[in-house]
Amino acid sequence: MRGRRFWAVLWLLAMASGDAGPAGDLAHAADRGAAYPGDDVNAELRRHARPLAENRAGDHAGQALAIGDFDGDGYDDLAVGIPDKARGAVAIYKGTSAGPVAWTLLTEPTGAAVQLGRALVALDLDGDGIADLAVGAPGDAEHAGQVLTFHGSPAGLRLDRRLSADLAGAPGDEFGAALAAGPITGLTRSDRCRPALDGNRYAALVIGAPGARVAGVAGGAAYVVQEIVPSCARRVLVTTRLVPHGAPIAGAAFGAALAVGDLDDDGHADVIVGAPGGDAIFTFGGRLPPEPDPRAWSAMAAGGATIHGARGSAFGSALVVGELLPGGGSELAVGAPGGAGQVAIYHGGSLAPVLALTLTDTIPEPGDQFGAALAIGNVDRSDSSTDLVVGIPGENAQAGAIAILHGDALQLRTTLQPHDLDPAARPLARFGAALAIGNLDGPLDGNGPASLTRALLPDLAIGAPGALLPTTAGRVPLLHGTPADLATPWLTIDQTFAAP
Repeated sequence: MRGRRFWAVLWLLAMASGDAGPAGDLAHAADRGAAYPGDDVNAELRRHARPLAENRAGDHAGQALAIGDFDGDGYDDLAVGIPDKARGAVAIYKGTSAGPVAWTLLTEPTGAAVQLGRALVALDLDGDGIADLAVGAPGDAEHAGQVLTFHGSPAGLRLDRRLSADLAGAPGDEFGAALAAGPITGLTRSDRCRPALDGNRYAALVIGAPGARVAGVAGGAAYVVQEIVPSCARRVLVTTRLVPHGAPIAGAAFGAALAVGDLDDDGHADVIVGAPGGDAIFTFGGRLPPEPDPRAWSAMAAGGATIHGARGSAFGSALVVGELLPGGGSELAVGAPGGAGQVAIYHGGSLAPVLALTLTDTIPEPGDQFGAALAIGNVDRSDSSTDLVVGIPGENAQAGAIAILHGDALQLRTTLQPHDLDPAARPLARFGAALAIGNLDGPLDGNGPASLTRALLPDLAIGAPGALLPTTAGRVPLLHGTPADLATPWLTIDQTFAAP
C-alpha cells in the first residue's frame, strides 16, 4: 500500500500544472492524495521537496509571518512575507511531523500588487473550518494598496478575492499595511446545504490603511470586512470603516498596527487600532449589528476609548491581546519602540483598559526598538502561564534580539540573539522584526505515536528580514517548542530551504 501511495504522489507530481512552481506542484499533488494518512503524504513531501525560490538582494523575507492550518490536515503551516521580491511574494511552508517543508510560492498573477506580503494574517474568513490567508500589498506612493485573500482547502491555498478600490482608492493610502482578524460579530455559519459547517465561527478581517485621507486629512483609516455565506446562497461581503475618535490627525498613521481580542469580556472580539505617528491607540467594541440582512448592516465595531503614550515613543506600533496576568480576562500589550523602546501591559475588562505594568529592555539603549513586534503563546511550557515574546530588531546595531517574558507576572526573562539560533547569523539581520507562534510539526511534537498524550507544544517563528548579508534576502529562524524551561534552536529557513 505504501508503494502505491508513493507512485500516486509521483504521478500527481508529473500531472500537476506549473503555475505554482515545483514546490507548489508537489504540495498540491500530495494534498490531492489527502485520503491517505497525513504522515505518509508528508514523508513524500519531505523526500521530494525543492526550494521555493532563490535568495536575492533586498528580498527581506520574514518581514511578516503568519501561521495557520491552510489545508486542514491538523498540521500548522507557515507563511513568510517577501515584500521586496520583485512586486512581492509569500512563501508557504507546509507543516509536517518533522517540521516545515517548502510548499508553494504565492505571487500576484497580474502584477498589479506592490509589496505583496508586507502584512499577513491567518483566519477562517468563510467559516468552513480551514484557515484562509489574507495578504497585504500596501503599494507605494503611486498605488493605493490592496489585500488578496487566499482560500484554504484540502488542496491548499488559491487566490480568492481582491479587496482594494471599493474600500480605499487613493495613491499613498497604504491599504493593507497591517492586518488582523477575529470573531468581531460573533456570527456563526448556518448552512443547510453544508450542515457539517453549522456552528463554525466567521472571522472578520481588519485592514489598516495608515495613509488614507479622512475629511481631507492623511491620518489613516481601518476597515472591518466580514464575509457571510447565507444558507445555500452566494457569499456576501460587508464592510465597516473605522476612523479615529474625534478629528483625524495628519501623520498619525492610524491603522499602522492592529489587534483583535475580547477586551471587555462580552463575547465579541474587539478591535484595537494603533496610530504610532500620533503615539496613540484606539479601541472599538465588536458587535453583531441589529439589522437582519447583512447588506443593511450598520457598524460592526463602534465606540471605545483613546489611550495616549509618550510623545515620540511610536506608541501603538505593535499590538497583541491575550491572557498574560493572573486573574483571568484578557490583557492588551502595546509596543512603543521609539527611543530604547518599551511595552505597556493593560488590564482588560472594558474598552478603556487600565495600565498594569511597563516592560523595558534589560539594558535600554536608543535604537533598540524594544516592542517593535509582539506575540503571545506558551512557548517554553515551563509553567501553565502564557508568555509574551517581544521583538527587539534594533538591538546590537540592528542585529536584533527577542525577549521571552514568562511567569505569572512576566517577571522571568529569556533574551535570545541571532547567533543563539543560527550560527551563520550576520549583523543587520533585524532579528525579531516579526513573530508568529503555532505548532509546525503537528498535533504532537516529534515523531511519536499518536497514542501518546502530550500537550500541544507551540513553536516560535522569528523574522530576520535583513539576514544573509550582503544580500539582505532575509530568513526565518525557528524555536522548537519543548517541555524544558527554554525553547531550543530548531531550523532556519529561507527561500532555498526545502525540507528537514
